[in-house]
Amino acid sequence: MKKTFLFVLGTVLLSGCASGGKSAFSAILVDSLDTPSYNIDINSDCGIDCNDLTFVVENRTTGKSKTLKGKKIMAPCEEGDKNCDRVVGYEFADGDDKYFITEGGKLTVTRFGKTLLWERGDWEEAGGAGQ
Repeated sequence: MKKTFLFVLGTVLLSGCASGGKSAFSAILVDSLDTPSYNIDINSDCGIDCNDLTFVVENRTTGKSKTLKGKKIMAPCEEGDKNCDRVVGYEFADGDDKYFITEGGKLTVTRFGKTLLWERGDWEEAGGAGQ
């Protein structure tokens, strides 16, 4: 199963590169995080290295889901370092609610700077932020 997933992912990425960065498929699953409150799938229409991301957030209690736009948060580069492209987390918003997921799988939801939710989750097959 894992080998099949990697083969399909590689094929999708290669087809995306051949078409100028846009994949023939509607979205590529970049990462997936499961927390006690949410299942979050992070998708990209332009490949794993793209910063135009879609977050499908499913509330585990209600079963309702919504799709939100967001971006990767990258580690700051030291002066002169051109190879510091490490993802430290993801950020997306739903109105006044701001979501931030760290590479360690911690989800923080804030509203006007006040923490509404903080919980740890588990990254699924895709391997965690930037993996």
